[in-house]
Amino acid sequence: MSAAPTRLQAWSQLLRVPNLATVPGDPVVGAVLAAGGQAILWRPLLCSAAAALCLYMVGLILNDLHDLADDRVNRPERPLPRQLISVRAAVVAALFLAALGLLAALSAGPRTALAGLGLLGLIGLYTFAAKAAAPTACLVMGLCRGGSVLLGAAAAGWNRPALLAAAAWAVTIGSVTWLSRGEDRRQRPGWPVLLPPLAMAGGLAAAWAGLPAAGALAKAGFAIVAASALGLALRQSLRLFHHDVPPAAARAAVGGFIALLVPWQAAVVILGDRPGTLAVALGLLALWPLSRLLARRFSAS
Repeated sequence: MSAAPTRLQAWSQLLRVPNLATVPGDPVVGAVLAAGGQAILWRPLLCSAAAALCLYMVGLILNDLHDLADDRVNRPERPLPRQLISVRAAVVAALFLAALGLLAALSAGPRTALAGLGLLGLIGLYTFAAKAAAPTACLVMGLCRGGSVLLGAAAAGWNRPALLAAAAWAVTIGSVTWLSRGEDRRQRPGWPVLLPPLAMAGGLAAAWAGLPAAGALAKAGFAIVAASALGLALRQSLRLFHHDVPPAAARAAVGGFIALLVPWQAAVVILGDRPGTLAVALGLLALWPLSRLLARRFSAS
C-alpha cells in the first residue's frame, strides 16, 4: 500500500468521517427554526455550517491528542498511537481548523462569531476538564452538539424552538456519550439508551409547534421522515436496553445513533417549507446512507 492512501485513511479515521456527514445539518436546523417560517438567511447559514464542521473536527483531534496515552493501551489501532499521524501534524491541523471555523463564523455575523467562540470554549472544556468524569463529560459533549444547532440560529436570533431543538440534540448526544464511555468493555447500558428517541420526539414536537404555517405537503413529508427516524432510534434503543452489550455492538450503536441525526435534521428542514428547504432536506437525506457506508470502513466512535 502506498504512503498517500495510508495517510488519507489515517486522517479519515482520526476525523471519524462517518460522523462528519451528520454535522452540517445542525446549523441548518437552527437557522430554519430561528427563521420561524420567514425567509432564511442562506449566506450566514452556509458560513455557520462550515464553522460547525471545522470546529467539530477540532474537537475530534483534541480528543485523540488528550487520550493518546490511554489509546496506546486500549486503542492502539488509532492513528496517533500507530504514528500514522504525528502529534505535531495533529496540533497544526487543530489550530488551522479552529482559525478557519472562527473565520467562517465571523463571516456569518457578530452573533454567530460569538456562538462560535462559545462552542470552541465548550470543546476545550470537554477535552481538558469535563471528560474525566462521566456525568460532566456527557453534559458538556451534549452541549457541544446543541451549540452546533445554535450556531445556525445565531444570525436570526435564538428563539424558543431553536433552543428546544438544541436541548434535544444535547440530550441525544449526551446519552450517546454515556454509551460510548463503556465501549471498551461489555456493558449493560440501562435507561440512558432510551433517551435518544425520547429527545428526538421532543425536538420534532418543538419544530412542529415552532413552524405552524408549513403547508400540507411539507407536513406530510415531515411526518414520514420523522416517523422513520423515530422508529429506527426506538428499535436501536430497545435492542440495547438492559442487555449485555459487547464493545463492537456498542461502537456500532454509537455510530447508528449519531447517523440518525441526519433524518432528524431533514425532517425539521422539510417543515421549514421555504424556497430551497426541500432541496436542502433531500441533500441531507443523501448524507444518511453515505454516513452508514463510511461507517463500514471507519469507526464512528
